[in-house]
Amino acid sequence: MQGHRERIDRLDELVADVRSRGIAGCYAEDERSDGRHVRIGGRDLVNFASCSYLGLELDPRLIEGAVEAVRAHGVETSSSRAYLSSSLYSRAESLLGEIFQAPIVVSHTTTLGHLAALPALIDERDAILMDQQVHSSVQLACQYVATTGAKVELLPHNDLARLERRIKLLAERHHRIWYMADGVYSMFGDRAPMREIRDLLERYESLRLYVDDAHGMSWCGPRGSGTVLDTIEMHPHMVLVTSLAKGFGTGGGVIVLPDEEQRRRVQQCGPTLIFAGPIQPPILGAIVESAKIHLSDEIHTLQAEVRERMALCHGLLAERGSVPVVSSPETPVGFIGTGPVGACQSLVERLMGEGFFTNPAQFPAAPLRRSGLRFLLTRHHEAGDIERLVDAIDRHWPEAVREGGATPEAVFKAFGLEPPVATSRPVRVERAGLHLDVASSIDKLDAAEWDGMMSDKGCLGSSAMRVFERVFGPEAEPENRWDFRYYVVRDADGRPVLATCFTRALWKADMLAPSTVSATVEQRRTEDPHFLTQQVFAMGCLLSEGDHLWLRDPAEAETSREAMAMLLDAVRADAQALGCEVRVFRDIPAEEREVCGILEQSGMMPMPAPDSLVLDGVPADDEALIDRLGRANRRHWRRWVLPFTDAYAKEVVGLHGRALAPGEADRLYRLYTNVKENSLELNTFPLPRTLIPELATSPGWEIVVLRSAGEIEGPPLGFFAAYTARDAYLPLFAGLDYAYVRSQGLYRQLLRHMVIRARELGRSRVLFGFGASLEKRRMGARPEAASIYLEADDHYVFEALATIASESPAGDA
Repeated sequence: MQGHRERIDRLDELVADVRSRGIAGCYAEDERSDGRHVRIGGRDLVNFASCSYLGLELDPRLIEGAVEAVRAHGVETSSSRAYLSSSLYSRAESLLGEIFQAPIVVSHTTTLGHLAALPALIDERDAILMDQQVHSSVQLACQYVATTGAKVELLPHNDLARLERRIKLLAERHHRIWYMADGVYSMFGDRAPMREIRDLLERYESLRLYVDDAHGMSWCGPRGSGTVLDTIEMHPHMVLVTSLAKGFGTGGGVIVLPDEEQRRRVQQCGPTLIFAGPIQPPILGAIVESAKIHLSDEIHTLQAEVRERMALCHGLLAERGSVPVVSSPETPVGFIGTGPVGACQSLVERLMGEGFFTNPAQFPAAPLRRSGLRFLLTRHHEAGDIERLVDAIDRHWPEAVREGGATPEAVFKAFGLEPPVATSRPVRVERAGLHLDVASSIDKLDAAEWDGMMSDKGCLGSSAMRVFERVFGPEAEPENRWDFRYYVVRDADGRPVLATCFTRALWKADMLAPSTVSATVEQRRTEDPHFLTQQVFAMGCLLSEGDHLWLRDPAEAETSREAMAMLLDAVRADAQALGCEVRVFRDIPAEEREVCGILEQSGMMPMPAPDSLVLDGVPADDEALIDRLGRANRRHWRRWVLPFTDAYAKEVVGLHGRALAPGEADRLYRLYTNVKENSLELNTFPLPRTLIPELATSPGWEIVVLRSAGEIEGPPLGFFAAYTARDAYLPLFAGLDYAYVRSQGLYRQLLRHMVIRARELGRSRVLFGFGASLEKRRMGARPEAASIYLEADDHYVFEALATIASESPAGDA
C-alpha cells in the first residue's frame, strides 16, 4: 500500500509529464476571449475544455453587472461574513432563493461550501457513505468531518444494492447515514440514479442525501436549478450543493437546504463561512444579473441550444459507433475511453494538432487503465466545430490507443462495452521473430528447461510449482484456489528469451497495508468475509518471493524489449479472460532499471515492495556468523540467542528426514495459525491445511521441527517449512508456540536453524523473505530493494482502503 509521500510523488510525476507535453497546465495567450476559441502556443484552438455550458461568462449583462458593482462598491469587501456582508449579498441570495425555491447559503466556492456545510450538519453519531466517483472536494470535506468521529466509507460507483445493504447495517448503530453523490459526475459524464435514490430516502428514515450538482447547474432543470431538481423535487432529507462558476457563468457556490433551521445552522456554524473571505463585489454583481436571466423565459432558449449541441454530438458518435463513448448523452460532459494513460495523452495531443483543445482524463481522476478524452459542450460551439471534433476523434482514436500499448478491443472491454467487430483483433503471439508459448500447468513444459531458467529464482522450480498446483488447484477453497499461467517467449530457433509465471488468486487489498489499517478492515470482514478482496493476476504466487523474471539477454536488448511487450499483451489478455481487474508484476529488483522503465512506460504504477531479507555466504558456524555482525548485533546474539542454543532439539520432516507422525500435521498447523493470527504484517488468507502434508512428501521441500530438548517426545514448539533451490535455502512460513518466544527465544532459534540447515545442505544463501526485518538483520541478512508494478481497471478497493487508512491511528500494530 502506498503511503502519502509515495502518492504525492507519483502525482507529481504524472502532472509533470502532462505539463511537459503541453496538454495540461497551459496558459491562454488571448488578449480578448470569444468563448469559442483559446490561444495556446501561438495557435487558436476550438475550446472544448470550458465548463461555461450556457456561455454566460461573456454576456454583456453579466459584464455590466460586474462593472457597476465595482464602481459602486470597489474591488473587494475585506471583512469576514461573520461580521459584515456586502449589500449585494442580500440581492443575490434573494434571487438564488427564487431559483431553488428553498433556503440557501452562498459560499465563495463549491469546495468551501462543502467545508462549511458538512461540519455543521454531520456529527460523531453519523456515518458517511461516499460514492467512489463523488467529486474530490466532497471527499476532502468528508475526511475533515471524519476527524470529529463520524464514520466514513467508500462505495462502488452507483452501486445502490451495496448502498442499501450498508444503510440497513449502519442504521443499527448510527444516528444518520449520509450518502454523498454527484448529480453529474465530472470525469465520466454520467448521472446519479436520482429516482432510485429518492426511493431509498422514502424507505429509510435515517438516510440523508448530500449531492453536488456543479456540472448540472443552469443547462438543465426548472429556472436552471440543475439535473437533480429536474429529476426529483427537493426532499426534506436532502442537501444540494452546486456551483455558480460553470453553467451559471460567474463564481461562487450555493448550498440548498431543506429547511430554515438547517440554513441558519450552516450559515452561523460553517467554518469556511466564518473564517474565509466573501465573494467580491464584481462577482456578486454578475451573480445578480445571471440570476435574473435564470428567472426569465430566456433560460428555456439557452437550455434548448445546449441540448441541440448535445444531441448533435452524441448522434454523430452513435452513428459512427467506432469509439467507446462512456459518458451519458444526457449531459454536456463527453468522455471517450482510451484505456492506458499514454493513449489518452496521445489522443489529446493529436486533437490539439487538429485545432481542438480538450482534456486528458487520467489517474488519479480516472483509473490507470480507464483513462480517456474529456470534452465539454457549450453554447459557444458551432455545429461545424462539433462535427469536425467527432471526425478527428474517429480518425485518431485507433492509432492513439495502439500508441499507448493497447488494442481497440481491450479498451472497449475495459469500460464494459462490446467492441464493434471491426476493432476485434487477436492478442499478438508473434512479434519481431519471437513467439510466445503459454501453458496452464508446469506439466505442459519441459521441466529441465524450466528449471535451468528458474531454479535460482526462489521457489519457482518445477517441483515447487507442482506442489502449488496440487494444493491450490480446483479442489481448494475459493480463498486458496489459484489458476496458473506459464509464459516462455522464444526466438526463431525455439530458444527461450523470457520466462516467468503468473497466478490468479484472491488477494486482500490490505495485504501490504499497515497493521492498524488491516485490523480495521478485518473488523468489517467479520460481517463480510470478502470485503475489499479481489481476484488478482500476479507474477509468481502468494508463496513465492524474489525476482520472478528470467531474461536471456540484457533488458535493454531489442529481443528483451519485444519479449516484454509480448508478455504484457498476454498478461492483460489472460487477466481479462480470468476475470481479474488487477495485474501485478512483483519484486522487480531495483537494479533492473530497464525492466522498471518498460513497465512504467506501459502505464503500470510503481510502489516499493516490502524488504526481502537475504543472507549471503552461509557461515561455517555460529561464531563465524557472529564475527560478521556489528557490535550491537553481536551483543544481541550473546544475550538473546546463544543462551538458548541447547534448549531445542531439531528434526527434519520430509523425503530427506522422517515422515509426519499421526496427528502431527494438525499440531503444526495450529502453530502456524498462532503466527497468522498474531500478525497482520502480510495480510493474506490462511494457507490450506493440506499444504503441510503435501510438503512433507514432495521433492525439494522439508519441514524443520523444534521440540524442547528436555522432552524429545513432547509436542512441537515451533517449525518452518522450506524449499531447497539450486544455491539457496528458502524458508517460506513458520509456526510458533508463543509461550516460548519471549522466555526461551524460540523465534530466534528458528532463524538460527534456518542458517544451520542451509549449511547442512550446502547452500550458499538463505532467502529469509518478508517480515520480521529487524530479527533477520540481526542474523546478518541484508534487505534487497525491489518494486511492485500494478495496474487496475478500477481503483475502488484502493480508494476505499485509503479512506480507511486516513481514519486509522498512526503507526503499526
